[in-house]
Amino acid sequence: MFSPEDDPWPLSGQFTYAGGRHFTNDTMVIARFFAEKWGVSLPHP
Repeated sequence: MFSPEDDPWPLSGQFTYAGGRHFTNDTMVIARFFAEKWGVSLPHP
């Protein structure tokens, strides 16, 4: 989860917003978010 002041762009359409927080249960969306936001590498298939 991340706070509303964090900008999830460009993956914002892949998160759900509820209770003042964005969230997703999709591990690949989370991995892509981390890669975009903090430059970590994606998992190998």
